[in-house]
Amino acid sequence: MGKPRTKRKNLQKRKKRRLFASIAAEIQASEEAQWTPELQELEMMRNEEERQRTHDKWVHAVKRSTEAFEKRKRILAQRQQLILTLRQQMQQQDGRT
Repeated sequence: MGKPRTKRKNLQKRKKRRLFASIAAEIQASEEAQWTPELQELEMMRNEEERQRTHDKWVHAVKRSTEAFEKRKRILAQRQQLILTLRQQMQQQDGRT
């Protein structure tokens, strides 16, 4: 079991959390009571706009990532082709000598 001091401290913490939770619940309830349909519609519109902005950012980030990946893939293919060409040239030179 814990020491009495620890138990007291934990009890105080629990009381404090409960107090703040009840205050937050009261504030939220009073705010919700003051909401009108117009305010609710406005909040929904703001949320939708924010969702759309977030989605647009995501689409843009995916596009940039895809472009970077394609560029790396293209560069790798060019390097592989260059290495293949150099090998063929070296084999041709070895065959001549």
